[in-house]
Amino acid sequence: MKIYKYILLLLATGLLAACNESLETEPVDLPVQFVVPVSSQQLTPRRIAGDPGFAESLELPHYAYVFIVFKAKSGREEIRSIVGTDLYDGGKTDTEVWEKVDTAYTGGDIVYRCKVTFKRLTPVLGTLDYCRVYAAMSKQPLTLSNTDPSSEDAVKNITFTVTDELQEDIHNVYSTPYNYKVGDKYYGDINVWSNAPRANLMLYHVAAKIDLKWNVPEDKRSLLRVTGMSTRNLFKGESFLFRPTGNVHEEFTAADGYTPAAPLLGDVAGTWWAGRTYFYTIPYKTSEGKFPLHVDVNLKNVSEGNTYTDDLKLTITNPEVFVPWVRGQLSFTTALTADKSETIYVD
Repeated sequence: MKIYKYILLLLATGLLAACNESLETEPVDLPVQFVVPVSSQQLTPRRIAGDPGFAESLELPHYAYVFIVFKAKSGREEIRSIVGTDLYDGGKTDTEVWEKVDTAYTGGDIVYRCKVTFKRLTPVLGTLDYCRVYAAMSKQPLTLSNTDPSSEDAVKNITFTVTDELQEDIHNVYSTPYNYKVGDKYYGDINVWSNAPRANLMLYHVAAKIDLKWNVPEDKRSLLRVTGMSTRNLFKGESFLFRPTGNVHEEFTAADGYTPAAPLLGDVAGTWWAGRTYFYTIPYKTSEGKFPLHVDVNLKNVSEGNTYTDDLKLTITNPEVFVPWVRGQLSFTTALTADKSETIYVD
């Protein structure tokens, strides 16, 4: 997988390593290079390994939320919180903040990186066990449940509020999954007292991508048209920032969930018989361990002129680390019934 190769390359060059175990008290500057899988409108989009993927142009994040954890052998913890940093402060442009990573370096994946230096960090007193970075980035400002956590567990349990306004931008929110490891270590472990201290972190989407395709068979096209598609009862409320697959909630309803105002698909001649649509949403598990989704498909009987709505309730099990990219192929077993295809799966 390309991202694994990318991270292993960083490890090989000493950019990510276990922390120094000696007694350190002098303040240090820590440059952190953040990398996000964002495509450019001028470039052919690709899918990043470990990410739900994209087939559209995503927007570069503007805001950074960083929590640096120092933990001593004694068990003492100290957290440095740098919350809501506006990367575009002072009217900076995309090219001043972000750099496109050479595709040869990343194996062809399209990623962008920016560097933020955290000045004069002072570690805990005592023999250091480890230090690590948790980070999130977003296009819109996020409202966090805790901006000054006192422990690493508190960092892991930070939530952000998924409002109706943020829903439209949820595909532009990224974070470091707390349980993503390279070998037996969290991939954000760093050595802040090496000769050239720095950290390199790939951030991943916190929202799952639901990607649906359809192709009405030739022998049914005189009978059937797909004239609309919409979704409803999506996740809304408090979502874990660094535990993107850890949200647990009973199935959302019209009363407590989010239903987009605009449909996924309209009555357009070009998509009556074949097409593709997608949307992003925060994944969650019910008490049964399922991730439910509702997609309403409008099917028009050409001879009668009537439109029928069929609710496709997709039930998917979440992965442990990364949010899923759900790819579904709709199949049509009769002229007026759309069934969930056996080709729906999580990648």
